Amino acid sequence: MLKFASSIFSRLYDRWLYGIEISTVYLLVALVTSGSGFLIVYRNLWQVGWDVAWINKVIYGATFYLCLLGTVVASRNASHISIDILQRLVAPSWRPVLQRLALVIGGLAAVLLTVLAWRYCFYLIGDDDMFLPGSSSWFWRARTWKVPMIPGFALIAFHLLVQGLRSPTRPT
Repeated sequence: MLKFASSIFSRLYDRWLYGIEISTVYLLVALVTSGSGFLIVYRNLWQVGWDVAWINKVIYGATFYLCLLGTVVASRNASHISIDILQRLVAPSWRPVLQRLALVIGGLAAVLLTVLAWRYCFYLIGDDDMFLPGSSSWFWRARTWKVPMIPGFALIAFHLLVQGLRSPTRPT
């Protein structure tokens, strides 16, 4: 039964969740690239008088979340930036234990970031704070653009904890 549950988790984790993450990264790259390309063409050729300030805001937001999702994918593969000076100082037999410990501590730090992002989004941002000043649509509320930080940090925490508890060495 445990092996069956492990294979289901592995399938969901290694295939489905990874596919969703990578697809979202591709979508954000396409959004940022096409939005930036449109702005370049618009500023150099047309300048019709449309208000395109919202495109800049979308590009800024998408770029932030592209970086956050890049961090999610890197933490999934345990290929994120790490300071491994202790790994060089300890005996080789202790390195896997130290690596697991570092991943679990990083995962717990990401859990703390998730909680702080939740508090920021739901307690510090006012209901009437707007991401695009002068707009009134729910789409431009600051909370709408900040809430995706919560699942982003939660995924980082999840990946670091899974990597810390799954295997003592980095996947190849």
